[in-house]
Amino acid sequence: MPDAASIFVDGAAGRLHLTDHGGSGPVVLALHGVTGGGFLWSAMARELAGRVRMVTLDFRGHGRSDWSSERMYETQDHVADLKLVFDQVDFGSHPVSVIGSSWGALAAISLLSEMPELASHLMIVDVEPSFTAGEQDVFPRPYRFSRPEDVVAWEGRANPQASPEGIAAFAAASVVRTEDGHLLRRHDPFFLTRWPFRKDDLWRELSGLAQKVRVVHGAESFVRREVCERMAALSPGWSFAQIPRSGHLVPLEQPALLARQLRDFLGLA
Repeated sequence: MPDAASIFVDGAAGRLHLTDHGGSGPVVLALHGVTGGGFLWSAMARELAGRVRMVTLDFRGHGRSDWSSERMYETQDHVADLKLVFDQVDFGSHPVSVIGSSWGALAAISLLSEMPELASHLMIVDVEPSFTAGEQDVFPRPYRFSRPEDVVAWEGRANPQASPEGIAAFAAASVVRTEDGHLLRRHDPFFLTRWPFRKDDLWRELSGLAQKVRVVHGAESFVRREVCERMAALSPGWSFAQIPRSGHLVPLEQPALLARQLRDFLGLA
């Protein structure tokens, strides 16, 4: 597998970090969900090595990207950043495909509804286009840990179908060590209490997309299968797939099965 390389570009509110996993073939831009980072896709990038060139983005307020001092974290703020990513990153001559998990998929829907020329394919992973829960109805999660094994234990409980190796790598990448020796999550603590995408209603934007779309559902996720099937039925030629033995973070819990779906979707199987 080619060595991964960090890329830093100027976003609309600060510096953005991307990881280019290298390789030839179709370019896949992968977008994570709330409290995550580009590291969510590491195992899947290994599965796809030699088949695609995967590039992952840390959204503002996440990973190694800058936080917004004004807490500008609406989906449209991510869209503004994505437009600048496409302006500054050389994706080569291949058409770009986008895969988005949760909030990443919502940002992709919104972006491609405005600028359909940016991508040929969109894979939507485990999210609904609108919500009944409010933006402050947030799942409780710890932000500070004393030991690396505490991070591993928490992530293992939250993502029980993931492999021990996958959990260990994800846990290590998801935190940063402070000067006093503690470990903090690599995201703005704002997201401990607010998930702004809960205000989104993107059914109209989704139904108007020109891209080829596949909607993927984690069989054990809280996201409703019937809603994902309804999404996939919005346009002829769109498709639905369910990943067995997976909760919400499908790229973490079942990277090989999700990679297989992506290869099939892009005609690379």
